[in-house]
Amino acid sequence: PRGRGKSAAVGLCLSGALSLGYSNVAVTAPEPENLVSVFEFLIKGLEALKFREHQDYSIAYDSTSGGGRDRRKCVVSVTVHREHRQCVRYVRPDAPDKFSGAEIVAVDEA
Repeated sequence: PRGRGKSAAVGLCLSGALSLGYSNVAVTAPEPENLVSVFEFLIKGLEALKFREHQDYSIAYDSTSGGGRDRRKCVVSVTVHREHRQCVRYVRPDAPDKFSGAEIVAVDEA
């Protein structure tokens, strides 16, 4: 059911995976807009683990055009560069070849 915190839980779990040393994580959904909560809670989890944006990690955005006021930026990847390079990135579900190097694949809004 909607609104029960599944996407938030996925995001927090992914921040935990990064803290455990996983390096290559793919998240997929029909569109990047579907992953707003996942990336929001991934970042909140990193902050709770004392990671700092710009110092320990960077965020990449994809501007999506909904036209006019509906235009918004969506997070498409978070790259951690604290001890070694780690990345959680959006992968389109119709690009299965891009999942091959992932240690974890998270699916949301299927």
